[in-house]
Amino acid sequence: MRIMWTVFVTFPEVADKIGRKSEYACTWARALAAKLRYRDDIELAIVSVADEDSVKKFRVDNVDFYFLPNGKEVMRSGGGEKIRESWKYIISDFKPDLVHIHGSESMVPYELIKMKPNVPLFLTLQGILSNYYKDAYAGMEMKDIIRTYSLRDIVRHSGIIWDRKKEIRRSRYEKEMLRGIQYVGGRTTWDKVSSLAVNPETKYIYAPELIRPEFYQATRWDVNKIRHHRIFMHQGFKPIKGLHILLDAMKILKKRYPDVELYMSGKNVMRNSTVKEKLLQPGYVKYLFERIRANELQECIHFTGILDAEQIVNELKKANVMVLPSAIENSPNSLCEAQLVGIPCVASFVGGVPEMLRDGKDGYLYTFNEPLMLAEYISRIFDSDSLAEQFSKSSYEWIRSRQGEDAVVDKTINNYKEIIDDWKNKL
Repeated sequence: MRIMWTVFVTFPEVADKIGRKSEYACTWARALAAKLRYRDDIELAIVSVADEDSVKKFRVDNVDFYFLPNGKEVMRSGGGEKIRESWKYIISDFKPDLVHIHGSESMVPYELIKMKPNVPLFLTLQGILSNYYKDAYAGMEMKDIIRTYSLRDIVRHSGIIWDRKKEIRRSRYEKEMLRGIQYVGGRTTWDKVSSLAVNPETKYIYAPELIRPEFYQATRWDVNKIRHHRIFMHQGFKPIKGLHILLDAMKILKKRYPDVELYMSGKNVMRNSTVKEKLLQPGYVKYLFERIRANELQECIHFTGILDAEQIVNELKKANVMVLPSAIENSPNSLCEAQLVGIPCVASFVGGVPEMLRDGKDGYLYTFNEPLMLAEYISRIFDSDSLAEQFSKSSYEWIRSRQGEDAVVDKTINNYKEIIDDWKNKL
């Protein structure tokens, strides 16, 4: 089978060839590519974008990498009519049996979908913007959003309100793409009903994702080797990630556990010591500063910097609990990674999360925007090593049976075969 992917990032192995940095996102695709690239039954091509004047092609590690020209314009608008000639060249050069589009949020495949090429298009969902933007304010009061709007937000037309407007605009393109897709892949009831609401004629297929190998290889979290009362959360500097809810929960926790700490992955964007840093601060970060000061959490918040997969495993193993306080999620890889390590998790009952984490068996689910409930469930795990161990073992074993490496690869290959056969039968 000749399989072509479209992605929105630059893979590390070709980044230097187009003068770009490799990008952290799309980790599931990189993990899957590593499993497929040397298979005898797969010829793989990966299409992304570059700031070039014409299509570029490189063959690296048994994969054909194509780069659409005018990358910034393609990412912004799809590239318009001009990019169609590039797509025609790539399709005719590689001759795919199927095009696998990773995610509906990116504009990279927009013109390709509009062209209606004589090849099946299979789009696997990450999130769905047309549903995400409804939760963009994540329970924040409008008076607080306006009050904390920063100079940076005004100058750059960014910040919570502008970001929501951009998501609404982008969601219109997303709906147009979904209406042009014959096959859509997802992992939860939430993404199934959301995508079929846009295009009832598309064929929905269960399509699990592969997690990075370091998480499958990880030994299980050990309650005897953790730092008690330590919380881990992946970076969340947009309201939709719910950090403000966790900060309110931590105010409650600190009264009972004075040594409670929150460790967050990613850069410390909350620096506030110079005039420049204050001026460049997004409005939401200003709001977070207010919550930290009001809740007296200045000494409790720590940033790890950007972490690779192995470093995330190590941070998870040190923590007492991993928290996912998002206002909306489909099937977040960060939660799956935590379950593969075996750390007890507390997550908001939103989107597809309830199909990933079984409440009371693998951890706890709580109603978003309820910091009292969040604090209660974290406390239960803090207070009982035996409960934490029970959650760890259950989650660690269940996620491997549900989303093991071989099972994901086999399902992906079978999906490709079934789609190609179905497409041929319709011709």
